[in-house]
Amino acid sequence: MGQEEGDCSMNGQIEGLVRRINRLEAEVVNLQSEQQGRQLYVANVCGKSVVFDTSDAYTRRWFFPRYQGGKLHEPAAIRWVVENLEENGVFVDVGAHVGYFAIIAASACKLSFAIEPQEAMLHRIRTSASINHFEHVTIVHAAASDTPGFARVPRMGSPRTRVGGKGTNLVPAIALDQYFMGAFHPSMVKIDVEGFEAKVLAGACQLLERGTKILLEVHPRALSENGTSVRDVVSQIKEFRYDIFRFRHRDDASILNPVVGDGSDVKQNEMLICLRL
Repeated sequence: MGQEEGDCSMNGQIEGLVRRINRLEAEVVNLQSEQQGRQLYVANVCGKSVVFDTSDAYTRRWFFPRYQGGKLHEPAAIRWVVENLEENGVFVDVGAHVGYFAIIAASACKLSFAIEPQEAMLHRIRTSASINHFEHVTIVHAAASDTPGFARVPRMGSPRTRVGGKGTNLVPAIALDQYFMGAFHPSMVKIDVEGFEAKVLAGACQLLERGTKILLEVHPRALSENGTSVRDVVSQIKEFRYDIFRFRHRDDASILNPVVGDGSDVKQNEMLICLRL
């Protein structure tokens, strides 16, 4: 190889290396800009800090301005979850929405499952799990019900989106008993399903038989529209020898008070804690 050919070869290698360095520098700048521009909500619960990505408009509106300045969504409920989860526990969030309960619970347990039928919510949960480096969060695109199959869910939803209706968008339906057979037995299940509570519980008889802790938000009006009632839900749970307590989950702190009688006085959006004592 002549001197000129050697020089050309060396110059080509140097130019290629410079181009690669420039590309890497650009990627670093873009990454720094993305991180600096990312908007985060930080939840501090029982000494654990968890962050949520709020860079998209929907999640930003959900968190802010209601929960800025260190405020928590449903503070009594989320503290109860973290305080009552064991380190090797399995948490299941039925009706996960943006993943608030599922992500925070993941800071305190071995596995956390986020079950959510709205497709638009899945990437929001995934992004927040990634930011926290929570590889033990599993996202399940499905609606929990009494039997496996399919369920109708609006394609464009909201925090009050209900399973059922006349929409044509079908998502998988799962029964918790069948989905969580074997090694991944839930130690705690949170259920917020806008009137679908009775069907979710009907598909979780084995979990109830084992004494799984249940955190249940009830929606009397939506239950009535689905042909059932709070009394039916309370009866389902008490059949498995549970004690049921009501508490003010939106307060900073709340005392558990037993549900007396058939539960017919339980109010809209009231949270129940169901325990095998």
